[in-house]
Amino acid sequence: MSKSKSLMVLEKNALFQGTLNASGDIKINGIFKGDIYSANNVYISSTGKIIGNVEADNIIINGEVNGNIKAKTKIHLTENSILTGDIITKKFIIDRGAFFNGKCKRIN
Repeated sequence: MSKSKSLMVLEKNALFQGTLNASGDIKINGIFKGDIYSANNVYISSTGKIIGNVEADNIIINGEVNGNIKAKTKIHLTENSILTGDIITKKFIIDRGAFFNGKCKRIN
């Protein structure tokens, strides 16, 4: 996570449904149903799950995402993460043990 001015956190065992637009970093520890748009970074922890689309500068998945994601700079799937959906990004990193089911498109 970067040292941006603000951080929005959805705590473990919390459920949020709707659309989120943020200028700062977002950390998902609970369940988020809907779309997320961030000018900075989105981090999905091992307890986090997103059912919806995500757009951000950088997206790091340690939990689960069911939806399409777009990152201006980088998408990183860590070990044991699950992504079901298409991605668009400049740089894609997938660690051993991560699961990805979808299409990948590279942007410049």
